[in-house]
Amino acid sequence: MNGSSQLSQKHCMLSVAATIPYKILSWYQQEYVDNMAKLVIYELCSKNCFGLKKAAFLVNNPDFKWCRGVVGYEAREDSLIVKNEADVINFFEQSLFHATTCAIECVACEKNDSTVFAKIAEHLHMPSHQVCTIPLKHGNEGLFVYEFFNTSDELSVDIIQQIVALIGFCPLA
Repeated sequence: MNGSSQLSQKHCMLSVAATIPYKILSWYQQEYVDNMAKLVIYELCSKNCFGLKKAAFLVNNPDFKWCRGVVGYEAREDSLIVKNEADVINFFEQSLFHATTCAIECVACEKNDSTVFAKIAEHLHMPSHQVCTIPLKHGNEGLFVYEFFNTSDELSVDIIQQIVALIGFCPLA
């Protein structure tokens, strides 16, 4: 990817990310509170933002010693025409990858436990995965396991981590 297309991609990504806090506030006023994490992940993983092939968000709770999947996104399933929030929710309801992600329940992992991250990625068929973690309320930790279509498309983990932290403002049912 050349310099001008990288700059354009980052501009697009920041434009999408900048709209999310406003959208979160509006979703609280609508019937989308229970699906907010799905809506945020869809926005972030789309080709207009991170452009990811696959992504899974899990919550790690060390106090209760469990880790579970919250939302999973796979781009190839994105053949539905998505025009609004109801279409996004329908996209996830029909997604086998999302169901597989949400079925993950395991013992809580230590911070930055690459062995557990690798097992989760293997379970989700993500051989070229990357992981970032974000702090969540109540001492929990968010695990964002993701994979790009091409390694040349990869963004800095720091950038992804900072933007994915927006999911921390959503109810994580």
